[in-house]
Amino acid sequence: MRYYQVYRRLVALLPGKKYGQDGISRILARHRVAGGAVCLFDAQGVGPCLTVGQAQKYQPVGEDTFFRTASVAKMICAMMALRLAEEGKLSLDEDAGAYLGVRLRNPGYPDKIITPRMLLSHTSSLVDAPAFWQAARDGTALDRLLKEPVFSVNGPGSVFAYSNFGAGVLGAVLEGASGKHLDVLFHEMFPGIEGSFYPQNLPDDCVLSDAGDVLRRRTEYNAAALRARKKADLTPDPMHHYALGHGNLCIRCRDLAAIGRMAMQGYEALREEHIPFGQRDPRITEGLGMFIIRDETINQNIVYGHQGLAYGAVNGVFFDPIKQKGFALLTGGASVARKFVLADLNRDLIRLLIGGKGA
Repeated sequence: MRYYQVYRRLVALLPGKKYGQDGISRILARHRVAGGAVCLFDAQGVGPCLTVGQAQKYQPVGEDTFFRTASVAKMICAMMALRLAEEGKLSLDEDAGAYLGVRLRNPGYPDKIITPRMLLSHTSSLVDAPAFWQAARDGTALDRLLKEPVFSVNGPGSVFAYSNFGAGVLGAVLEGASGKHLDVLFHEMFPGIEGSFYPQNLPDDCVLSDAGDVLRRRTEYNAAALRARKKADLTPDPMHHYALGHGNLCIRCRDLAAIGRMAMQGYEALREEHIPFGQRDPRITEGLGMFIIRDETINQNIVYGHQGLAYGAVNGVFFDPIKQKGFALLTGGASVARKFVLADLNRDLIRLLIGGKGA
């Protein structure tokens, strides 16, 4: 945590932002959001977005700007998994390998199956080994990747270990269970919501935000370069689509808010507590693809949702089902300072917009 203490001080030295005097704008300015959007939702519906800063050079953020969600996509894939389970197409407690067409076993525990529930709760024993990131870049088939050292020494279902690889494999499981590409399944389950797990498959006339490190002032996620790629084929391929569901979804803030509102008004099974984050963050327990946050300094009730941190961006969707209040946040870069897991930016917005405490 000492790193983030120093980081906060360095970020505070950056030129200040002038985004307005309302509480949300002051928080976004304080955390040096380079460009972003916040959208509130409640029992009545989704409100308008507050937008600030730049999506790309000379291109301001607007209500129609798309952002990469990062790990917020994990909650959305969890919602899709629950829907498939309700339709009888996916069992959360059977062998996930059956949907992949590959034997999915930790070699240290060959008789222990790995289930979709374990993938959703980060207890599968799959880890974010260097082999995973390299294979995702190279397009290596999953059956080959599973022969690499990508498992922990702990048995499946026993220990919490946050895993992008496990979440990505869950996305491949969704393809195997449904027989549909993750993009196609997303649009079927969330009709009217624009978005894609491939930047190049977004509408041709849309604006996708860059993302970057605000301290180093460096672009890490180049939207124009990604959009210039050849359109991705939407044929289901679980053997190769294990690096989508962990964070690749691109979406508009108001659409993320609409999905957050759906999660607030249903999907209760995702809120069941499975395993604590432990020393990583004593405030948080993992549900199924969902953070369960207990912190009375920001809200008297439990807060649910998910955070996304990648390429310098800080994102999140959070809600209180008792108050029926929530918000979505998408940025192209902000201070990533945090204590434990929850980013300071998300903490302050939860405190203001859900907890009703001052900015």
